[in-house]
Amino acid sequence: MDAAHLGLPGAQVAKGITLSGVLRWAATGLVITAVLFAAAFLRDINRAYDRIGAKGSVIPSAFGDIEFTEGGEGVDVLVIHGSGGGDDQGELIAQALLGEEFHWITPSRCLRVAWTGTDRALLECVA
Repeated sequence: MDAAHLGLPGAQVAKGITLSGVLRWAATGLVITAVLFAAAFLRDINRAYDRIGAKGSVIPSAFGDIEFTEGGEGVDVLVIHGSGGGDDQGELIAQALLGEEFHWITPSRCLRVAWTGTDRALLECVA
């Protein structure tokens, strides 16, 4: 029973609108929204990979290759930080706190070395 059949004032029966039709449109809207979000995510993640992969240098060490970025001029400062991010986060910290007045070096985390294609395997890096 709808509002018109119940005798409610001002109620109109919409012709051709069914629950399955409404659900079909809602599902279509959700799929379109999911596709748009996925496309935006992929665009952003590719930009992030391009940003962090383009400017690092790699040096060999007794414990495996180490990727790092550097910048500025002056006294050397090794920039390390807590959890989250790698040399890209260290670079942001160095630029904000040290500027160009110091020569800052920001090593990457171990996982980033494995992700960017150096010869270290992920398990070797973590072990």
